[in-house]
This record gives sequence, C-alpha cells and structure tokens, in this order.
Amino acid sequence: MRCGMHDTLERLGTWDVDDRFVLPSLDDVVANADVDHDTVDVTNVYYDTPDHDLQAHGVQLRRRDGDGKTGRQLAVPDDGGRTELPG
Repeated sequence: MRCGMHDTLERLGTWDVDDRFVLPSLDDVVANADVDHDTVDVTNVYYDTPDHDLQAHGVQLRRRDGDGKTGRQLAVPDDGGRTELPG
C-alpha cells in the first residue's frame, strides 16, 4: 500500500545476543565522526478496539507527543515491513 502523502516504510528486526554482547559507542560507529548526544522524551498512546481488531490485522494507531513527529500516526502492513502514515 502506498499513499500520495509522506509515508515511511518501517522494518523491525530483533536479534538474540548473549550476555557478552556490548553495545558499541556511537563515537565508534563512524570513524572520526562528530557525534552529538541528546535525549528526547516521547510519549505514545496506542488505540484499538476492545477486541484488539487493529492488532489482529497488524495495524497500529497511536498518538505521539514530545518530538518533531507529534500527532496521530497509522501504521499498516506493507511488503517487507509496515508503512507509517501521519495523521
């Protein structure tokens, strides 16, 4: 599904690592990079029907507050991921 609006294809993945795994420093990800560190507090409120019909179909409806993407977002299944549509 593609819309004429600005949309984003999101792909989620998970990896299983053991307790020896150490997350690399952001400063080491790109050699000689100047990395800025910042914190953003974001609140997401998710909506669904009492029977969780949206979740059953892989759809997410949420209200996001706290950053440049404040507003409603609808995420629908798409080839290889899901597409987020701003509201």
